Amino acid sequence: MVWGVFCLALLLGVSGCATTSEKSSPTIQQMSKEDLKSRLQDPSLVIIDVRRPQDWKKSGKKIKGAVQENPYKFENWYARYPKAKTLLFY
Repeated sequence: MVWGVFCLALLLGVSGCATTSEKSSPTIQQMSKEDLKSRLQDPSLVIIDVRRPQDWKKSGKKIKGAVQENPYKFENWYARYPKAKTLLFY
């Protein structure tokens, strides 16, 4: 539960891509595996793996091209990503 709330907070705090205007509230959108596969080469999509560092290191499953970021150090990296990009967190 806490992890889901944290990911939701990340989406709301970083991703301006899902908003309809500067003054509107951001919306959370889900992407299917099929949609993701079709967009893997899309330069406007940034895939951010926010699994805990120890979980990321142990995992043999990673999305090619994804950037791994430490979810506990959000303040150190969130500003690197332009609001004009679509940010996909997993």
